[in-house]
Amino acid sequence: MTDGRINMHENDGLRYWGQHYGVTPGTLRAAIEVAGPVSKNVAKHLGRA
Repeated sequence: MTDGRINMHENDGLRYWGQHYGVTPGTLRAAIEVAGPVSKNVAKHLGRA
């Protein structure tokens, strides 16, 4: 998590980033599939940038 990448295979990371963005882990996983694992790209995809 420290390098700005979201590892969708780590439950703790999914929980942290899901709460950070206000989305469910499933929504976060879907966003990572589209935008890739870089948190700023995921935020942009979710409309939270």
